Amino acid sequence: MSRHVKLMFVLAAVVMLSALLTVSLRPASPRELFFDMRPDLSLARQAADSCTSELAVEQAGFDAFVDRVDGLRSRIERLEALDDRGVPADSYAEYIEAVDSFNVVTPGWESAADSLRLHRQSCKDLVRTHNLLADSARALAERAELLDGRGRGEMH
Repeated sequence: MSRHVKLMFVLAAVVMLSALLTVSLRPASPRELFFDMRPDLSLARQAADSCTSELAVEQAGFDAFVDRVDGLRSRIERLEALDDRGVPADSYAEYIEAVDSFNVVTPGWESAADSLRLHRQSCKDLVRTHNLLADSARALAERAELLDGRGRGEMH
């Protein structure tokens, strides 16, 4: 299980626990609920930001990997195009080295792409969780009249 999936489960547990702890014999006011959920919102924001930062690093690594594979493929194609009868003898060692390198590198393609896809989905889930909490916080702030009349302005 990836670090971000675990973080998402922990975040969900914290939110649920926080919700349970805020339920008391008397109903909490929207103001109290808003201020109680601020730490959860902050944690969700940090998780989403961390995930997207790490995703950018992983994407850059994958892009470099793609560039390497494309470079090897181009090198192979260039060597194959030197002569219609096949790779010339004086270029054959370079050709074999390029093909061997290509064959070593390409099996990692699928796992790297899968990892990137999972990481991207994990970040989307964390951002979605943050956005749901932010929407809830905004609604509570509006009910508590903590925001200006437009619902998106400065806190009073």
